[in-house]
Amino acid sequence: MKSKTIWMIIIFLLLVTVFTFFLGYIYTTESRVEFYAKVKEVRNNSHIINPYPNEAFDYEEINLIIPDKKYQVGDIIKIVTDGKVMETYPVTMHAINTKLIKKEKVEEITTTPIEEVSNEIIINEITGYIGKIKDIDLDQAKTYVIDIVDYIFNEKEILSTKFINLSNEAKLQVIKKALELDDAINKKFPNYKSDLATEYRSMKGKLVTFYLEKTSNFCENNDAICNDAKQAFLTLKDKLNLSWAFVTSIKEVSANELQKWYEIYQGK
Repeated sequence: MKSKTIWMIIIFLLLVTVFTFFLGYIYTTESRVEFYAKVKEVRNNSHIINPYPNEAFDYEEINLIIPDKKYQVGDIIKIVTDGKVMETYPVTMHAINTKLIKKEKVEEITTTPIEEVSNEIIINEITGYIGKIKDIDLDQAKTYVIDIVDYIFNEKEILSTKFINLSNEAKLQVIKKALELDDAINKKFPNYKSDLATEYRSMKGKLVTFYLEKTSNFCENNDAICNDAKQAFLTLKDKLNLSWAFVTSIKEVSANELQKWYEIYQGK
């Protein structure tokens, strides 16, 4: 009897320990903050950084403690912190993890908004739009669409950069993400573009055409991303149920161009 009681106590304590650990893990994970920044100054045991715009906080400058790692002035880094902020000047945060996104050789930078944004940051920003669809209203959804269409076609800036300045691979990624954004919004708000201007109502067709034109050009110029672009389109085609009839109805093109599009559509 005593043996059984002891085992029950041991099992109970183990369950309490596991449950406590689980709650601690959830709390730690949810309190983490991920953002991007540019290194302004390197000190003995910390880095002064200028964060890119971030919804989690609004600091122009942060004293970031990074254990056992040194970056250079001008480096663009991806940062994960524990979410805690020490009210020093500038505020102090501790990094859990960091990753070099882009290496720069810059002698000095100011605290004014940072002009240069890496391809990864832009892609993450638009991916973030998609992740927020379930929590936003119709007006915000329309704002996302207008912003992304203007970014791709009308030289609008997002995070101080323009579509034209992205790498070829990033351009296709942005077009792909824009189509996924449109699809996600349309599932939540069917026919949500009915009262928007024509260029936004025709967003899907314009983006599909643009993707095919870009991929066709890249493949014709033997760009290294040709095959990846074709494979990505196959995935996108299935995800969005893009029929060949829809593709051919978007705009009139020459027989030669149509043949190139068909090859991409088929993944050849």
